[in-house]
Amino acid sequence: MASGNIQTVLTKNGRVLRLLIPVWLAIGAGLTFLADAAFEKLFVVALLPWLGWVLFGLTILVIATRNAYQLWRLGHNRRALTTGLALPVAAALLAFSAPLLARAGEHSICCAFPADSVLISEFQGRRADYQRLLTMFREDSALGRVAYDFTRPANFFSGDRRASSLPLTEARWRDYRRLFDRLSLTGGIEGYGTKRVIYFWRYTRGIGAGLGGSSKGFAFSDSLPSDRPSATGCEMPTSDCWQFRPISGGWFVLEEKHN
Repeated sequence: MASGNIQTVLTKNGRVLRLLIPVWLAIGAGLTFLADAAFEKLFVVALLPWLGWVLFGLTILVIATRNAYQLWRLGHNRRALTTGLALPVAAALLAFSAPLLARAGEHSICCAFPADSVLISEFQGRRADYQRLLTMFREDSALGRVAYDFTRPANFFSGDRRASSLPLTEARWRDYRRLFDRLSLTGGIEGYGTKRVIYFWRYTRGIGAGLGGSSKGFAFSDSLPSDRPSATGCEMPTSDCWQFRPISGGWFVLEEKHN
């Protein structure tokens, strides 16, 4: 290809990149801002726009890399470096601002959790129902999780052999669901092994472990300190963080975040 034609192509590609990179960056910022709301409503389907965004970015990267190579061959080293680094720098800026964008979206759109005082007031008004649900779950000793549409065994994570309880009948499951509806427990109830800690999932958002999910609800435990807040895994920013704030009588407000 003649030098003049190459220069023309490079100029056109440069204009395209100057348009596409800001558009790609703006889309990424928007997806980050809306991430909590999208995963709350759409769950795994919310990953599809992210997949399209990644493919869009890869297309831009191919164009930028080819342009940078041609510029380097023509001796325009500074322009080649600028062209080659434009997308990685934009991605780094987005990664740096992502926590702020996600937090802003979390609190301004849909998903901020209610304050502890609100939850405790609701809990006190329904304490007998929570106690009933706790008793049922302890009686069903072979179960580690009961939700609206699925269950897990108590040895789901450990693989240990457990003494079996009676099978969960449809009638029993309906009793669970009625209590879930009454208590607005969107994620059901959970506790494994010997059930030293039992979780009542009131609010959930995100996908879960390893993908930034978080939840808030209540917990019951005979083993956690009942006179002060306690936490596990919150020291390291990359660890899952579990926070327990006491109410009374072994009951706690629970907040957890998967990092």
